[in-house]
Amino acid sequence: MLTWRGHQLLFSGDAELASWKKMQSFNVLRPVNFVKISHHGSHNGTPADSILEAFLPAAVGSANRTAVISTWNDTYGGIPSDTTNARIAQRCTLTSMLDDKTVKFIDTFFDG
Repeated sequence: MLTWRGHQLLFSGDAELASWKKMQSFNVLRPVNFVKISHHGSHNGTPADSILEAFLPAAVGSANRTAVISTWNDTYGGIPSDTTNARIAQRCTLTSMLDDKTVKFIDTFFDG
């Protein structure tokens, strides 16, 4: 997790369920403004709602929060997971490489 100009940014890499549980046990997860969704949006890269709540609390709503998925269809089996990504999209603005297959990267902008 990084703080940049007052914004909390979480880059979760290839964190899987065991990693998320470990982060929760160390109490290091905090609400964020941005998260790079782990493991290309797979079902095993996004934690249960009880852990997701620590960094993307549902009560806050989606305003000023962004999640990005670096993924591609048919690269790995079951990735991206539509069910998992729908859970994330309820908590923030979700952007994926699949939104526009002509782009090679996603720009994310923050106020300030």
